[in-house]
Amino acid sequence: MTWDRRLVLLRLWLHLNGLLVGLVLGGLLTAAICVVVYLPFQKPTVHEGVVEGFGFIDSEDMGRLPTLWVKLNGGRSVSVTIRRGVICRKGDRITLVHVGLSYRSGVTGCRRPTLSEQTGPR
Repeated sequence: MTWDRRLVLLRLWLHLNGLLVGLVLGGLLTAAICVVVYLPFQKPTVHEGVVEGFGFIDSEDMGRLPTLWVKLNGGRSVSVTIRRGVICRKGDRITLVHVGLSYRSGVTGCRRPTLSEQTGPR
């Protein structure tokens, strides 16, 4: 079989099955993008911060979610959705875990700052 004949047969096969090939390639590309975006490639890192505020964010799937606005020790401010029942006040210290693209509250929840943390170094 000559190369010209093979090329004609390949074009015919793509013409007949082009939609299926496009769907499969599109699905593979979408899956690859999801893996890159949603799977963390780094180890989780732990950050300490101070609660700056408290509020709720409305979600279509989950309803109203309690949310904290936290200022990290590095100066960056982030928002974190917390579990219901966690009691936090403005000025409390909290441990956050940075995983992938988001921050999550640590298992310890909020803690009141000690007297030395409130007054600072002398």
